[in-house]
Amino acid sequence: METESLFWKFVDLTTNAINSKNIEEVKQFLDRAMAGAIYKTAKAAGRPNNPFRVWEIVRDFMGKEISHYWDHYESLSEFTHPNAPGVIDSYVVFNWETLTATFGINVDKLGAFPSLTLLIGSIRAFILKYDHSAELLTKLTPICELLLETQQPN
Repeated sequence: METESLFWKFVDLTTNAINSKNIEEVKQFLDRAMAGAIYKTAKAAGRPNNPFRVWEIVRDFMGKEISHYWDHYESLSEFTHPNAPGVIDSYVVFNWETLTATFGINVDKLGAFPSLTLLIGSIRAFILKYDHSAELLTKLTPICELLLETQQPN
């Protein structure tokens, strides 16, 4: 979902660039996505020090594009990050009266169907956006080539 969100944002910015004949937002996006770093030596190494916080794109961009996208992301994050709801509660059943723990999949809390449905939907949406991006890139290329021809050397 994180890769999908970054890609959707890229496609959206590409569409804007084609419509406005201005690629500056696309350039800034690619700089941040490909070279952004938060560590202190990033600036000294000539890298931009303003990377994306991908969860912000998931929340602020995709969350507005697709209803409940952020909710699904948060839900799946419980399984992909080592926290209690995602790890312990899914694989351990606590009995607080007897102070025992039973290990194994907690069938009441973990099911494949919601996660699988989200994954399939996400993959299908990504394929549609990917196919559309090929069309956009053929339209963006002449704009970039024109900018290269008219740009003065520094």
